[in-house]
Amino acid sequence: MLRGPALSDRAAIAALWADPSVTRHILPEPLDADGAFARLTASAGHWALMGFGFFVVEMGGAVIGEVGVKVRTPGKMPHAGWVLAPSAHGQGLGGEAMDAALAWFDAAHGPAPLACLIAPDNAASFRLAARLGFLPDAQIIDRGEPVHRLVRAAQRS
Repeated sequence: MLRGPALSDRAAIAALWADPSVTRHILPEPLDADGAFARLTASAGHWALMGFGFFVVEMGGAVIGEVGVKVRTPGKMPHAGWVLAPSAHGQGLGGEAMDAALAWFDAAHGPAPLACLIAPDNAASFRLAARLGFLPDAQIIDRGEPVHRLVRAAQRS
């Protein structure tokens, strides 16, 4: 199930972002509880301001990740992203969740090109991005680290 973030997600989101296996390709180090709370409130604020953002992914009543689309820089192409708990890795759940999130985004906000950023050694995310229709665009430096930017063309129904 995909849904918007809620204050009641605080502990689950903190546990997710504190796990080094979750953050190893995304952040220099795992987030502490305060950092995870800031991320949760920023996500809720993104929904309020932009009308879209990252969904909380639930399975069997447990939070297993976050997926969605956000604006990283005003006026620039929105970015898609996904993060799942290790218990959800390798089961196709990221693809299922992103298929739903991207279908919702396209239906709610019209066709738009989207980017995603992937660390060079994140083979699983490269496979998922390719399955979702993202194609290599450029190698860039993001937050001081080299990453690959991939782009998905505007989707038309």
